[in-house]
Amino acid sequence: MRLYLKKGATFVFAMIRYALLFALLFTGTMACRNRDAVPLVDFTIDLNQPDYQDLQLFGGQKLVNNILLFRDGLGNYHAVSGYCSYDQCTLEYQVSPDYITCPCHTCRYTDDGAVTTGPATIALTKYLTTLNGTYLRVYSVQ
Repeated sequence: MRLYLKKGATFVFAMIRYALLFALLFTGTMACRNRDAVPLVDFTIDLNQPDYQDLQLFGGQKLVNNILLFRDGLGNYHAVSGYCSYDQCTLEYQVSPDYITCPCHTCRYTDDGAVTTGPATIALTKYLTTLNGTYLRVYSVQ
């Protein structure tokens, strides 16, 4: 009887150990997926509204819903995550020489969000833009 109880207890502890290991691996994988997921974004602004009139100018920029919106020197609109991927400082667009910069640690990004100068190593999230008259739509890639 004692041998039977010992084998049963060993089996139960082994099952608990495997269940905990599975739970740790599964929740870790889900956390990585959630962290890497691109936020769903879909909003439209009217460039004629006073809050957004700077965006009509070449080099104009505005932080809207944590997204940096800006108009480059060629007149194209861009939208990227508004905070540095290294230290979460608010980013700024420089029309000349056409890059996004972090004032805290001088990280630089292209207008599409790729890192050009560190210490940042992770690109910014890029969003799509569509201009229809004076309405600028900003949305995530589906």
